[in-house]
Amino acid sequence: MEKFNSEISSKNKGEYIYLLIDPKFPADIYNHIVSVSDAADPVALKLSIAELKQQIH
Repeated sequence: MEKFNSEISSKNKGEYIYLLIDPKFPADIYNHIVSVSDAADPVALKLSIAELKQQIH
């Protein structure tokens, strides 16, 4: 099984969080979270995070 890491900026400047992603990870939801975060859409971000939590639990 191939696994990948995704680098996410931390709240602390210059620091990163590494998220391990395996092939079963819902990358489409994660990519949507990144998009709505970049767009500064707090409502869509909250909904997308809730959807990701539901998928991985």
